[in-house]
Amino acid sequence: MHEWHAGVMTIPLKAYIGRRNNENTGGRVETGVGLGGYVGWKFLAKTHFVKLSHEEAYRVYVSGFSINGLLGLSAVELDEDNIKDNSLTFKGKFPALNTGIALGGHYKELGMLLSLGFDIPLNRYGGNWNFKGKPWIGIGLGYKLF
Repeated sequence: MHEWHAGVMTIPLKAYIGRRNNENTGGRVETGVGLGGYVGWKFLAKTHFVKLSHEEAYRVYVSGFSINGLLGLSAVELDEDNIKDNSLTFKGKFPALNTGIALGGHYKELGMLLSLGFDIPLNRYGGNWNFKGKPWIGIGLGYKLF
């Protein structure tokens, strides 16, 4: 069984690959809450029927794998660990657009997503962010809407 699907997701753990200023050896792993959506193609889907002895009707569960496109929003932070130019006076969080692709494993409406993407800063200070234009690998959770 193959099908198109879409849902909401969060990627609470990201590890950035590379940095723009190699002298700044700050942490590459970010945790946080980003919210977005995914659209993808589910494949190798299997339908499972379960009926316990005390139940009258069968319960139906679908599991499978998917490849997905991602789009969402998150907050990135400028601080001493992830800044390209130390002379910048602004420090704090600002919004970023998340774009990427993900492989998913799904059971019922829940999904675990292994993703690869980029964050695009959405303010003027984003040009000084050490990870601007650098990819990340993330682990996310999704919930199928349709």
